[in-house]
Amino acid sequence: MVKRSKRFSGQLGVAPGAARGAALVAALVAVLVVGVTSSCSPPADPARAMVQRIVEDLAAQRYGSATAIYREAEDVVLSEAAADSWRRALEHEDATVRQWAVDALSRIGDPDDLTRIVRALDDSFRKVQQIAAEGLVRMDPGHAREVFMLRLEAPDIMGRVLAAQTLADMGETAAVPIMIEQLQDDSMDDGVRDVMAQSLGRLGDSRAAMPLADLALDESAALLLRRSAADAVTLLPPVEAQDALRRLGQADDAYIRELGERALRD
Repeated sequence: MVKRSKRFSGQLGVAPGAARGAALVAALVAVLVVGVTSSCSPPADPARAMVQRIVEDLAAQRYGSATAIYREAEDVVLSEAAADSWRRALEHEDATVRQWAVDALSRIGDPDDLTRIVRALDDSFRKVQQIAAEGLVRMDPGHAREVFMLRLEAPDIMGRVLAAQTLADMGETAAVPIMIEQLQDDSMDDGVRDVMAQSLGRLGDSRAAMPLADLALDESAALLLRRSAADAVTLLPPVEAQDALRRLGQADDAYIRELGERALRD
């Protein structure tokens, strides 16, 4: 203890005697306090720290850095421990941060986050909506089917479009009758009808053959919409769509006629 006292007194530069003793006691207390505080502090949360770094990089448009961190620590940033941080990121003002948050939560897969993913379908940023749709299908296809079947008739145009595209991705032929109804509604926005035509073609259901051919031959409709409908007819099973393809050969538009004739030859 004597040697240790000399070492501390030398470091602190105090006078001998009572003053030195008091200074030594104070120094020892300080060391002990620091030691106790350090030992009682909780360890750093690696998941929270990683997500925070990613969020900061995304908000600063340092996308390469964010991607590198994500890839190097994917098991950490997609762990349950990271979920709360991603949930907070859903409220971030930056749309790209929200996009990554939706994707991450859907991959972590906590059922309690289903409601959050559904809410993200109404995000103001189109890409967030698309990632939310993909995430919802990934987490719970059955619930996704119910959600998008309802949204297929929503007042919101973009909601209908996203629903049709997602249901087509899922191969959900139960949506065909509603899609045909909207395809035939000439009061509907051309963009929506175009998406319905494309989605019907991708679903490959022969029930859509004649309605698509009717639109392709409708000279009162926009030409681009008519051609999109004709393209969709050629995606249907050829044997079941033969009558519709023959009708395309009667179109006034050369592009549509050629589509029908080529499909029949092939």
